[in-house]
Amino acid sequence: MRFAFVAMHVVAALAIYRLAIAPLAQSFSDADAAIAEKYRLLARVQSASRIEAPRAGSVLGAAAYFPGADEGAATAALQESLKSIADGAKARFVSVGALPDQARGSAMFVGARIEVRGSLESIVKMAHAIENGRRLAFVDGAIIRSDPAPPAPGADARPTLTTQFDVYGATIIAAKK
Repeated sequence: MRFAFVAMHVVAALAIYRLAIAPLAQSFSDADAAIAEKYRLLARVQSASRIEAPRAGSVLGAAAYFPGADEGAATAALQESLKSIADGAKARFVSVGALPDQARGSAMFVGARIEVRGSLESIVKMAHAIENGRRLAFVDGAIIRSDPAPPAPGADARPTLTTQFDVYGATIIAAKK
């Protein structure tokens, strides 16, 4: 009787181990292996970016970056690009100013704040052109205000929006340490 009791508990413990504990331990082991592989991939990418980022012809080519001998020249190139994008989107250029440069990893980004006025379509077209242009740029923030003045009689009835974009563009200038 006692042997049957011990045998039954041993069989129950083995069943619990095989059905619950072993699969759980295997899933943790698989997750650890996947995480380790992701860390190896991250290390390779970081290593490659440290080697390739300073080179003008790295992966995307020099044309993907805002050119300039220093941060000021690269910011001016970004601002000029934003003005031409605004003109192409039929948005009226109001003002532009520089934002602080940002170093993210081994990449350097120059910033500009641009204010434009236009219809919703022109503002959307401009945001799309910034983020999908031939140069690496992205909108980091935007403030959109509707102009309260009603349109003049006989003028376009679409509302006019005043929009302020904070835009950052990649440059190949070495990041500050």
